[in-house]
Amino acid sequence: MIRVVVVAALLACVCGPTDAKESPKRFGSWSVTAESSRFGDGGSHVALVLNRNASVGLAVRCMQKKLSLAVAEFDPVRSLTVGEIYKIKFRVDDGSVLDFSGAAINSSMFEIEIAASVAQLIEDGKETTVRISSPAGVSHDATFDTRLAKAAFKALSRDCPID
Repeated sequence: MIRVVVVAALLACVCGPTDAKESPKRFGSWSVTAESSRFGDGGSHVALVLNRNASVGLAVRCMQKKLSLAVAEFDPVRSLTVGEIYKIKFRVDDGSVLDFSGAAINSSMFEIEIAASVAQLIEDGKETTVRISSPAGVSHDATFDTRLAKAAFKALSRDCPID
């Protein structure tokens, strides 16, 4: 039950303003929402997966035809400061470690602009791990079951080609 509430709350955070919203769809661990825009600018499409204890969410987003990752942390004690820069190490299965930086966009989430090749790595993998390092140097890891990403990313790839 807590996982369902967390997914609903995170989807509300990672989705932009809505015009025509479809009901969320489930693909294994993934929850997917698609919201079209009546202005033809691509709307917002979000594929979200939570880590095993539902304390961190990883979302692959296509917002107005721009691809990004959003990482949300559910820490009731600490909130992020908008604009704070976080360092992220990213690894799919046993692949190469990729380094990114992302800025906090609200009190619980930061965003990382990515190339389609990064989404493709997630799509082709079984497990994705991120190491999140705060500006103070505190870090922790979160691992996500990313099987069935190909099905989850289908809506995304209409406006943000991944393949």
